[in-house]
Amino acid sequence: MNEVIGSAPPTPSDRLAGLLAEPLRDLGSADPVFDASLAAHATFGKLGSHLWSERQPADSEVQRITAFCLRTITPVSGEPA
Repeated sequence: MNEVIGSAPPTPSDRLAGLLAEPLRDLGSADPVFDASLAAHATFGKLGSHLWSERQPADSEVQRITAFCLRTITPVSGEPA
């Protein structure tokens, strides 16, 4: 049970974001928690589409999602990566 009354359990995207924050920090993200949240939500959104359509993503789609997530990192300088 959650310690905070009225709080919702963590979602899968929250858990993935928690795993991504440190690697994104290592890659130079100025805001790794936010960037990780964006990457996780995008990934789970696309995954949900594949599940509902009962279609497995092609390798090229996985590579494209990965490249997209890496491009969304906000570098410390504030310039796009």
